[in-house]
Amino acid sequence: MEQIEALLKKSVVCRLGMNHSKHPYVVPMSFGYQDNTLYFHSGASGKKLALLKSNPNVCFEFDTVTDISKADNPCSWNFKYQSVLGTGTVKFIDDTKDKIDALKVIVAQYSDREMDISESRAEATVVFKVAIDTMTFKQNRE
Repeated sequence: MEQIEALLKKSVVCRLGMNHSKHPYVVPMSFGYQDNTLYFHSGASGKKLALLKSNPNVCFEFDTVTDISKADNPCSWNFKYQSVLGTGTVKFIDDTKDKIDALKVIVAQYSDREMDISESRAEATVVFKVAIDTMTFKQNRE
């Protein structure tokens, strides 16, 4: 779990995968992570929200690539990377205080600075969390 949390802490993008009829739909999103939960914010409408409301089961992915080892034959190239894959269930946050708390977790992902978030701003923002069911870590350090 330490490797997973270390990767999440240094990540800047979460790729969130949703169910969209017979094809998945994946969007890169800013996020916050705390206590086995991912937090996200969104505008008030759009395809992503419609999909999440129709099916709250999601997957997510984080990765870092630290080096590409090239060779004469491109099939012999190698990547040094770490990745986290997981699944979970979306729950929308409606309470204004809970939205503010979640938005502060998102801000803390990108800044050490504590910021005030007004009630009116929180009320105008869609905030949701993903209760994580599974997470796996993979790396290649060769």
